[in-house]
Amino acid sequence: MNKVILLLFIGFFMACSNNALKKPDNLIPEEKMELILKDVFLLNSGKVYNKKLFTENKISFQANILKKHTVDSLQFVESNKYYTYNQDKYLEMLKRIKVDLERERDSIKEVIEKETKKD
Repeated sequence: MNKVILLLFIGFFMACSNNALKKPDNLIPEEKMELILKDVFLLNSGKVYNKKLFTENKISFQANILKKHTVDSLQFVESNKYYTYNQDKYLEMLKRIKVDLERERDSIKEVIEKETKKD
């Protein structure tokens, strides 16, 4: 997970350079990239919540996320670099991810409230 965060920051700082960045041939489409980033954010938040569980299992969550989305690490790095270079597009993606996560959180809260009222 630390590698994913590091890659995101590297991509962000590379976006600050003056060189124009060419669109990679194997660019991950925005919608799919959003799903990948969403999974990364969820796992990172889970890691903060229960670090012991994550460290005891010694599972490569980055590899599992990429495998789930049938993306290799190079494709992810190049796509992330491209999107972070295009900051407006990347920020829009992050806003959509935030809205989606908030919607899911609210839905889970509703289910919990309904279940606790039953008891």
